[in-house]
Amino acid sequence: MLRELQDRCHQAVASADRTDLRRPAHTVEGKLEQAQRWLANPGLDDNGLGKQTYRQGCILLVYVKSIWFVKQAAKFKDLIHCDNNNNNNEFI
Repeated sequence: MLRELQDRCHQAVASADRTDLRRPAHTVEGKLEQAQRWLANPGLDDNGLGKQTYRQGCILLVYVKSIWFVKQAAKFKDLIHCDNNNNNNEFI
């Protein structure tokens, strides 16, 4: 029974490869790979999948950058607050 299941899985994978059936990746790594394939050959007909994952990657990058900027601003605010506290203590 296990052997039969394994054989069917291999057949399904082989069939999907032959039909070149492409679906959007579920992981960030998979999305990056799909976007890289599209960027390497944008003329390839993949039913818009590469362009879609490229756009999703751009949106993700903007989101990550915004988080990074917020965290940097918080660190900068803490640094200024710490510097102000030190300056105040020097004058006392």
